[in-house]
Amino acid sequence: MRTREVFKSPDVKGFPEIISVSQRPDGKYDYEVRDWFRVYPDPAAAFIAHGEFLRKNSRYAKAFLAAPDPYAFAAEVARAGYATDPSYERVLTGTMRTLERTGWQH
Repeated sequence: MRTREVFKSPDVKGFPEIISVSQRPDGKYDYEVRDWFRVYPDPAAAFIAHGEFLRKNSRYAKAFLAAPDPYAFAAEVARAGYATDPSYERVLTGTMRTLERTGWQH
C-alpha cells in the first residue's frame, strides 16, 4: 500500500519502495512509500490484533492507565511513538470527534 511517513533524516531505508522524499518546514522529511501491511479476514480481527499489539508492547503501558478516557489514551499512544507523523494525535482525535458527531457508538 502507499502510505506517508515522517522522519528526521532524508536517507531512511527499509521500505519496499520509496516514491518520494520532501523536506517539511519543520526540518523533518515527508516520505511517500509503498509498504507491506497485514491482511485480516474482517475489521473485527484487525481491531483485535491492533489492541493486542498495543497491550503486548510495553511502550504503550502508560496509555492503558488512561484507558477510561479515549482522548487521553490516544494522546499517550501518540506520545509513545505509535506513528511517525508528528500530527498523529491531532489527526486521530479529529477522527474520533467526527465519529462522535455522526452518532457512532463504541
